[in-house]
Amino acid sequence: MPDELKPCPFCASEVGIVAHWRQEGAYAALCLNNACPVHFATGTAAYSTPERAVECANTRPLEDALRAELNTLREIHQDTLVEVDMLGADRILQKEKQNALRARLTAAEALIGILKMYAPSGANTQLDTALAAWEATNANDA
Repeated sequence: MPDELKPCPFCASEVGIVAHWRQEGAYAALCLNNACPVHFATGTAAYSTPERAVECANTRPLEDALRAELNTLREIHQDTLVEVDMLGADRILQKEKQNALRARLTAAEALIGILKMYAPSGANTQLDTALAAWEATNANDA
């Protein structure tokens, strides 16, 4: 006889396969906890073999459906956690890019300051045009 019986769905106690109390040669699945609220009701169905009694005692469509739904929700939750982790990683990357751009901007501003000090105004019209464009761009960003 198979020994893989699920516990009682009402009290979680052990379930046993016993000879049916009203039909000779038949078997029943019975909650072994006398204090179980459905103790006697669990042993009322009669089955021709102990294996069939185990199969029927272990058949719980509502419980199986709820467990399947729970597993689906756990998978969705795990996927959501992964997405949140990925969003966090994306934000870190964006921050690193912003910091790198700020560093380049600071270096460019320093270079412009040096050029202004050492290049006389009007001596190089291309440089003056580039500096004016740079200052206009920075004025718009600020």
